Amino acid sequence: MPQSKEELDDMSWLYKGGFYFTNDDYFNKKVPNVNCYDIHSSHIGLMARKKFPCRAFTQAQTADEAIDVIGSHRYCWHGQFKFTRLQYKVDFPIDLANFGFPDEHEQCTWYLNLTNVDMEWFKQVFTWKDADVLMLYYTTDNYLPIEYLRMLNDLYEDKAAQKKGTFAKEIYKFRAELPFGQPIKRVVYDTKAIYNEKDNSFEIVDDDDVPQFQKL
Repeated sequence: MPQSKEELDDMSWLYKGGFYFTNDDYFNKKVPNVNCYDIHSSHIGLMARKKFPCRAFTQAQTADEAIDVIGSHRYCWHGQFKFTRLQYKVDFPIDLANFGFPDEHEQCTWYLNLTNVDMEWFKQVFTWKDADVLMLYYTTDNYLPIEYLRMLNDLYEDKAAQKKGTFAKEIYKFRAELPFGQPIKRVVYDTKAIYNEKDNSFEIVDDDDVPQFQKL
């Protein structure tokens, strides 16, 4: 849990979904006869193998401290960074606005809120002129407690026991998916989905109920 109002504000807009990478040679193409694990079906297994923060976060007091934390690969961290002249090195179809916002006065400069990004991988995807650590929180991490793992295992086994195509299967599938979405939720959302009757579609618009000073 956040230990102060300031820390809560810093975490409120954190996008915890993470980056993903696609193979440029096969993007938007159909590839037959490929065997793979469906990440959407094995999300509980992913949670069981993933580490989560297990202590209160500590804010780094200096840039050197933040750099040491990031380079050590021993901590769970999140922070805000300023990247000057940030550009893609590869085709990377993702909206960086999910992770922050661009500088209005400086071209190709972004303020990004990142979580545990492997910076060696980051260098393979992006180039930049300068990078500044504006804020960084870090803590120790660990795997989920055994009681949580048993609960996830029970959810998966209950889902697997249901007959495919039945209402029970859909209900248990929904139950099994619920834990996966909770850890990546934001505390506050500044947008909402509305239904456009004319186009029979949903649109994402600003949520006017969110105070302006809280928005990025």
